[in-house]
Amino acid sequence: MPKDLETVYDGAMGRIADLDEPDRELARKAFSYIFCAKRPLNVGELLHALTVEAGDAEYDVSALPELAILNSVCAGLVVVDEKSGITGLVHHTLQEYLEKHREQLLLNQSCS
Repeated sequence: MPKDLETVYDGAMGRIADLDEPDRELARKAFSYIFCAKRPLNVGELLHALTVEAGDAEYDVSALPELAILNSVCAGLVVVDEKSGITGLVHHTLQEYLEKHREQLLLNQSCS
């Protein structure tokens, strides 16, 4: 990966690290779901996945994050294709960056 891209991603991840814990956690969860997904997730699937917490007995639809908030906490690194509604990382090099820094940036150390 070009060094200048790594610097850009380092800056964005630094801004995410400076967020309050709930926002930082939301960003990490979003990156983890997109990074580990076996197939592309549409925006509804991603938002619903972000809502579910371990140990929840019921689904709380009021906890669904707004797409604008998700975009903000992810520093613009998560994108949604307007035609298909599919979510993804802003560029394939971000996938490489996350792979390289997975222990600091992703919730799950392995995707299974």
